Amino acid sequence: MKKLYWSVLCAVIWLLSQGVASATPITFLDSADIISVNQTFTFTEAAPIDSLSGGVFTIMAIGDYDWGDASEYLTWDIDGYTSPLGTNWGPSTPGIDFYDAAAPANDVSWFHTWTIPTTVMDSILADDSFTVTITNSAAVDNVLTTDYVSYTLQYFDGSTSGSPVPEPMTMLLLGSGLVGLAGIRRKAASKDRG
Repeated sequence: MKKLYWSVLCAVIWLLSQGVASATPITFLDSADIISVNQTFTFTEAAPIDSLSGGVFTIMAIGDYDWGDASEYLTWDIDGYTSPLGTNWGPSTPGIDFYDAAAPANDVSWFHTWTIPTTVMDSILADDSFTVTITNSAAVDNVLTTDYVSYTLQYFDGSTSGSPVPEPMTMLLLGSGLVGLAGIRRKAASKDRG
């Protein structure tokens, strides 16, 4: 349940940060526990929709990832499509976002979002389904029973008119969400120590 909460919260924060005023978002998300090294997670979803206008893909993970260890990463693909910048992603990758910059070096909570081109989304959803595959490197293991990998795939219904519109309140909402995440993490950490 905690994993799903984080996935939904991050998806909502991302959506708010985009300031989408009139497009209709379609969101898929799922997660799985990390229980062994070099683990592969496969998520297959039915996704019937007629028209698309772009999408984003977010991976979130917490586990035995190390801040500076390039051997601790995951790879991912969506029906064979991978990031154009390479497939190895982890806390040592430039541009990664962290839930808590003070997390222990061997239990880092991190996430990253990629833009999925509309042409790729059209190809992925041509058969009304898609498969997300995420594989941890051999150096990644679970530290706690709450360690997990999750994904969120979100795209917009192309039949809905309108384009993303920046909204001033968006940044306030995003900032509030990030402050809330930091507070929850600190509160949990202080309970663990006490």
